[in-house]
Amino acid sequence: MKKLLTSLIILLSVTGCSSVHEYKPVNHTGYGYQESVLNDNVIRVHFTSRSNNKLKVIDYTLLRSAELTLNQGYDWFVITHREVYVDRKKINSSLSLQRHYQTSTQCGLLTCSKTPSHNTSVGLSINDKPQEDIESIMEIKLGKGVRPDEKDSFDARQLSENLRLKYQISSDA
Repeated sequence: MKKLLTSLIILLSVTGCSSVHEYKPVNHTGYGYQESVLNDNVIRVHFTSRSNNKLKVIDYTLLRSAELTLNQGYDWFVITHREVYVDRKKINSSLSLQRHYQTSTQCGLLTCSKTPSHNTSVGLSINDKPQEDIESIMEIKLGKGVRPDEKDSFDARQLSENLRLKYQISSDA
């Protein structure tokens, strides 16, 4: 019984971890960031995650945009186009353990005897919260020098530092 329970807990832990898609390049699951260079200073940035946090997915797209801007030797970027797609999925997940105790009494002609017994049942499902596949796509134009005074214009270094601090992401991630 202990082996079964331990195995189920490990399985739940592994499946729970597999649904967490942090900031990283896209992998075989399709989750993470990727980009397409459209021009010398125009890049399309994608970030896809299984999450319930649309803002975090958008922030990760902004963080990747800031990184690409700095890596290309630019200072700032302007978002020229943005889209967010949400695909809602319900995946059930829970672990339950129930133990039932009972005592049976059997009586003969002269005496009665009591026999205790127990029954254990284990249930496992994968996630009881609705999950969403969220994809954020931004097209950005990179620039140097004085940043334009537009609402979708960002200082790449400042944005990168702020979002790394907010989500506790090291600069070598």
